[in-house]
Amino acid sequence: MNVKKGTKGKHKRDITMDPVRSSVDWKLTFLRDIADFLQRWEDSQKPGLTQQTFLALRHTCMALADCASYMLDRLAFNYVLLGQLQSDAIESRFGWLRQLSGANYFISMTQVLEGDRKIRALSLVKYSQFSLEQVDSVIQTEESSPSDTTIADSIAEALQYQKWPSASDTSTIYCQQSRLSGAVARSVIRTTKCQHCRQELIDESSPDSSVEEPDLSAASTFLDSIDRGGLSKPSD
Repeated sequence: MNVKKGTKGKHKRDITMDPVRSSVDWKLTFLRDIADFLQRWEDSQKPGLTQQTFLALRHTCMALADCASYMLDRLAFNYVLLGQLQSDAIESRFGWLRQLSGANYFISMTQVLEGDRKIRALSLVKYSQFSLEQVDSVIQTEESSPSDTTIADSIAEALQYQKWPSASDTSTIYCQQSRLSGAVARSVIRTTKCQHCRQELIDESSPDSSVEEPDLSAASTFLDSIDRGGLSKPSD
């Protein structure tokens, strides 16, 4: 399942690392057998994995086998590299964003946007064959002669990020961040009797008085509609 190159099996002299070349390949049969084994293991009620882990493993094995068979039989692929059918690239991107945010696992939407701008700036310098000294000299030249701002405009346009969450996504993001920060504030308050700390961390005002932006106001209304009275609303 970790084969990402067609020649890995030859280099390692291991037939298990060869690409999948047929829908009746023994590697696909092995994946389906593993899925059946996991199902029998879960049904036996013997000590083992959690229900979510059992489900994820079965779906992964069956999805890889069915996807490889579809590409070989329907799309006429010569071979399939199962190592390419994974989310390592996405996880690597999010790991990069988390490291840019101070190795914080629970990053916010603002940190994602700022991190993406940093990545785009780094990629622009790397793949445009510009060095940092050249970019700096271009910026200084454009500041001294503002009549010709073609290069500066192209750099600024390449660094812009015009993607914004929809209204429904905004409500979800606002709800999750409010719950998380509210739980942190409530946990801190439980360990101290300082009234000033409570005033700084918890917002006890009405929902609409602290939210002025229309999108966040709608998100705040959505949060209040699902609140059963147990949520602590964090301050700004």
